[in-house]
Amino acid sequence: MSTIRGVDSFERKLRTAFQTFAAEDMRRVSEVRLLLEARREILFCDVAADGLDLARGLAEMLDTLLATYHDADGNGQGLAVVALGGYGRGEVNPHSDVDVMVLIPDGAEERADAFAGPLLAFLWDLGLTVGHSARSLDQCREWMRKDLPSATALIEARFIAGSRALFRRFRDHVTGPWLEANGPDFIDKKIEEARARHRFYGDSPRLLTPNVKESPGGLRDMHVAGWIATALSGRRDFEVFREAGLLDPGESAELLRCYSEIHGVRNMLHLLADGRQDVLDPWARKEAAAGLGFTDGGGFAAWERFMRFYYEAALRLNRFLERVIRFASDRPTPVPARTVDLPGSPGEALALLADLVRRGETAGPDLEDAIRPLVPQVEPDVRADPEAARSFLAILSRPGAGGVLRTLDRAGFLGEYLPEFGRLSCLVREDPVHQYTVDEHTLRAVEELDSLAAEDHPRREEMARVERPDLLRLALLMHDVGKARAGSHVDTAVAMVPDVTARLSLTETEAAEIRFLVRHHSLMTSLADHRVPGEAAAALAEAVPHRDRLRALYLLTLADVGAVGRGTLTGWREAQLGKLYSDAMAMLSPGSRRPLVEQVLEQAGPERESEAREHLDAMGERYALEVDASRVLLHLDLVARLAAEPAALTCVPGDGYEEVWIAVADAPGRLADLAGVLTLRELDIRAAHLYTRRDGVAVDGFIVTDYDDAPADPDARWQGVADDIVALLADGGDLAERMDRHRARFRPGVDDAGGPPTGVAWRERTSTRFAAIEVTGRDRPGLLYDLARIFAGHGLSIHHAIAATKGAVVTDTFYVAMTAGERPARRDHGPLLADLGAVVSGEARTA
Repeated sequence: MSTIRGVDSFERKLRTAFQTFAAEDMRRVSEVRLLLEARREILFCDVAADGLDLARGLAEMLDTLLATYHDADGNGQGLAVVALGGYGRGEVNPHSDVDVMVLIPDGAEERADAFAGPLLAFLWDLGLTVGHSARSLDQCREWMRKDLPSATALIEARFIAGSRALFRRFRDHVTGPWLEANGPDFIDKKIEEARARHRFYGDSPRLLTPNVKESPGGLRDMHVAGWIATALSGRRDFEVFREAGLLDPGESAELLRCYSEIHGVRNMLHLLADGRQDVLDPWARKEAAAGLGFTDGGGFAAWERFMRFYYEAALRLNRFLERVIRFASDRPTPVPARTVDLPGSPGEALALLADLVRRGETAGPDLEDAIRPLVPQVEPDVRADPEAARSFLAILSRPGAGGVLRTLDRAGFLGEYLPEFGRLSCLVREDPVHQYTVDEHTLRAVEELDSLAAEDHPRREEMARVERPDLLRLALLMHDVGKARAGSHVDTAVAMVPDVTARLSLTETEAAEIRFLVRHHSLMTSLADHRVPGEAAAALAEAVPHRDRLRALYLLTLADVGAVGRGTLTGWREAQLGKLYSDAMAMLSPGSRRPLVEQVLEQAGPERESEAREHLDAMGERYALEVDASRVLLHLDLVARLAAEPAALTCVPGDGYEEVWIAVADAPGRLADLAGVLTLRELDIRAAHLYTRRDGVAVDGFIVTDYDDAPADPDARWQGVADDIVALLADGGDLAERMDRHRARFRPGVDDAGGPPTGVAWRERTSTRFAAIEVTGRDRPGLLYDLARIFAGHGLSIHHAIAATKGAVVTDTFYVAMTAGERPARRDHGPLLADLGAVVSGEARTA
């Protein structure tokens, strides 16, 4: 009998409805629907109380419904109604699919059709989403041989109503023998499937927008552990793991609590969306936080506190699955043989790990398990112990530190030894860029830095030149610790550095290095996003006048950007930061770079000297600061082609991006025209370098990436771009109409409701020669085209444009001048700023 209050009354009323109305009477459907709605209201009255209890209550409600239907239908005699999937586990969330199988004895196919068909129609009439099948024992055997999902569904089968004898035969002669014959292979495939799923969903429980069912640490992790338990023992519980010592009673209770909490989150998501919603996107996490009773407090918004609650539960589930996988795999761990004498104190643990990383070996899970009991011993005296500090810095001094730090973090040791980092545990802040929690991002940053030292990495030589890699890694550990408090996270982090460096017995010179790197950890990305290349390099060289410090900052920046999330350190981003670094380094190395004209003439040859000198003189000083000799030669060829062509185009492939240069006669609105043509060819413009010779020839460069996959025939695509430009120059075409149709294909999704903040800012001190205007809003195709037309309409010439995309948000920075070349003043351009704001907010479109 159910433990849910009110089920006896519910069952009695159901049976009365089936007795009162004939099967074909639609009043029976109406009556049963009302009873189900009333039952759901009772279950949902305290949806925040116990997520697993609610899921089981919904399953029991369906059990009662199906059993009542079976008992009322004479065609069900001798058949068995069986639950599969999540319903088979006895767990149903508010909008889960209901998977039902009718089990058929031999020779009863006709009677089964007479029962299963009306049953399915009845369930559909009730508004349930039903997965259904009718199978004999032989068909079930064939189904299990067919594929892994089918076999998984059948081993979770649960009896609901009908012939228990038939269901026992199913267990004894179908699933039991299959598991006996295929258990080890089934376990291996389930582990492989789980690994692939984890990779697909970000490979971390601490993803900012997790799928509460499928992401690492989601409900599916517990399902996998359950399937492995069934394959190992034939039982549908975790007793096999308790017998193996993987769980004690206290851990079992904690695991069940965490599983129930994530069920509660999924229940709330389904109810809020009035449908199946499993992703904690920005809208859902805020609404779920309110629905589950979280409030603002302690300097954190309600949704931030809720997400930390979710991550703590997800980490527990994910780590349990990892232990189960290790147990089921029975593979040797990578802990070295001479670490069998496990550490007895925190200091011994750090010394052991320092020796491990020195030998280039990894810390295995057994060592993690051995370290975990030592965490309560990490008291202030351990944090201030010079010997422990030497071991910790030795860990940070070598590649492989990232893996060791992750072991310490999983054991709970790192946050205790370095409490400044510990405050970041499962911390999430509103951020359009980052894909992970702050602590996960930090650990990934150290791992990214380790990867730069790999033998085949192009930055390996730069890493080898770093004199104190331990200080660089410590700076990475510290760079975001300020996010645990209100206010400027950079200022807060810098203020925390002295306590850390004092405990680690570092000198003031060493501490100053860490403070500098923490203070300026976002300097290079900010300069790359908002300053023209020549000015950005000069500003970087001025801010970081020491080459060793600049090298460390560059490597820290690469690691920081690479750890933001998948796809953030694109080929273009890496090239952009690399050029900024090399240009600034050249400025700090007097005499290391010859004048551009000498480099060009050396490559062009004497026959093109006059042409090259004339071109460089016509382009002006800014051009010489921002381009290299290879691009000058490319531009010479493009300009020469204009003698026979109205426009000349060439493309230089990059790593994940393309650099396209177009030579054409300059005219007001030219950037908008070219941006529109590129957008219509499914290209995303990341930056524009715009140069105009004194003779009116524009040489414009665009860094572009594809919206989706690269085209099968890129040459044909670029020929199409060239043809479109020529057609546009000839008659103007219908570019505006085509852009309107193109934009209409891209509409904000449900999760985009409200959109990011929009704004327009005039940056007075960014450039001495141009006005720098930043426009921030939701990224969309055609945005650069729209903005460029606004500038042209106000009589301004764009000399450089940068698109810095952060998630769904883009900040376009434009360096503009008056048509005659003078720098515009903000006081004269209020209407311009208003028009830009209207376009970026979506309130207006350009004509």
